[in-house]
Parts: sequence; structure tokens; C-alpha cells
Amino acid sequence: MPYPVENSADGARAVVKGGFQYKMNEKKMTRKIEDAKDGNRNVDNSYSSVHVCGKLVASNLSEVILHSLSLSDSEKKIKEPYRSEFKNTRGYFEMSSDESKVFNDCIHDYISFPELCVCIIDTPEFQRLRRLRQLGVTHYVYPNATHTRFQHCLGVGHLAGEFARCIQRQDPNLVSDVDILCLQIAGLCHDLGHGPFSHLWEVFMSRANAKQKWTHEENSIKIFDKLIEKNGLGPLFKKNGLNENDIIFIKEAIGGPLGDDGRTYRGRGPEKYFLYEIVANKTTGIQYF
Repeated sequence: MPYPVENSADGARAVVKGGFQYKMNEKKMTRKIEDAKDGNRNVDNSYSSVHVCGKLVASNLSEVILHSLSLSDSEKKIKEPYRSEFKNTRGYFEMSSDESKVFNDCIHDYISFPELCVCIIDTPEFQRLRRLRQLGVTHYVYPNATHTRFQHCLGVGHLAGEFARCIQRQDPNLVSDVDILCLQIAGLCHDLGHGPFSHLWEVFMSRANAKQKWTHEENSIKIFDKLIEKNGLGPLFKKNGLNENDIIFIKEAIGGPLGDDGRTYRGRGPEKYFLYEIVANKTTGIQYF
């Protein structure tokens, strides 16, 4: 399916897909295509002027542009040299599947989430976080303090994955790809249970019913279970290689040990207890970065 293409007023070629606008100098593009036709392989800088929001775009942008311009197969050979050029050094654009998504985060720039995380983000339970202020009632005093639990959870999910990948790069035997996915999900869902005005709601709940201890972590776990059940995500968890122990690990990474004694973790063994310190560190209280 060709992507919509339109000419902008400044003479650049624009490709619009999913809300992003890609621009390139049309004359430079034509010249590089001609170089490719003539067999000139020295075209490493062909797309050096292609930007999205002032930044170089993903590794697959050349494919988007070439597709949109309906180039012949012989012309498409110019796309290969630019895969490395457009590979973001942090790997934000390295998609695991066609269902992955890139988010433009105000702190972390462009971040990507795999298919399962995207499906979780798209649920009503997670979208509810768009309406919860991260800082409770602070925005009544500081009008610009309006960021939400939704934005916060995207950042925590991203950083949880980055921390786990960093450990995996040092020792691949310590952290598996499933561990990374579980921690991303835990980071995304760790604040699902927040009520109106965030932590202020916990104060209200403790006064409204002093006999029953209420925490947003416990509520997050309950909502996480409902999220999977109501949205039929069980098969997708299995498709991505996650079993019952992995789901327990996610919930323990959010709220702490689920063992009968209240101290024993069930989702991962002692050799991986360090993973529990990434999203919700119950030992020191220093967590998610």
C-alpha cells in the first residue's frame, strides 16, 4: 500500500505516515537515484538531509521513501547502504515486529515498544492514566506541572527495558529476552492502580477506612489481572513466550513478593532476585532510576 506523498511549499518532498512528516531535498534524491542507476555505489550520504522533527529518522525510512516514490527494483538497491546510517545508536527504532510502535517522549526522545506492550497500552485500563496527574494537585499551584501517569509509565517501561538490556550486554546469561519483556510490562503497569489525584488518594483511602490497608501497588496488580482477562490478552502473552511464572514475575516486580511468607519471590529464583530491584525496589526504596 503506497504511502501518501505531497509536495511542500519549500520544494521538499514530504512523506506522511502515522502523524510523522519526512522531508528530503527532491533534487538531491533525484541525483542519488541517478547515481545508483549508473552503478555508483558510493552514495553513503544520500539521505543525510532527511529529518523528522529535526532528527534523523529510523532505519526503515529509506524503504518508506522509496516505496512512496514507486521506484523500480533496480533503483531500490540504494536503500541498503543507509540501514546503518539511520540506525539510532540507542536502538529506539529497532522494531521487533510490524505491530511495534514508536513514541515521541519529552524526556527520552523516540522510544519503541514491542507488540505485546503496545496492546497493553491500547487498553482502556492503561489509557485511563492519561487523565491522572502525576503530581496530584500540584498543577493548581504550578500550572505547568501537568504531566500524567500515562507519560510517566511510558518512561518507566522504557527505562526498565534499557536497564535490563544493559545487564544482558554485559552477561547474556544473566538476563533473557523474556526477562526484558516482563520488566518492560511491569514498568508500564506499575501505576495502573493509582486513584484520583495520585498519592493524595492513598491518604484519603487510609482515612476513609483505616482498618483496611490500601496501596496503589496492590491495586495495580488487581487491575493488571483484569486488563489481561477483559481484553483477551492471554493468548498474546503465550505467543510472546510468557507463561504463568512470567506473569507472577511481572506482578512481583510491581508489588513485591507473592510468596506465602510475604518475603519469598515466586516468579524468579534467587539467582535473578536483582531483577526485582529495577521497577519496585523493596530493599532500599531506590527504584526506576
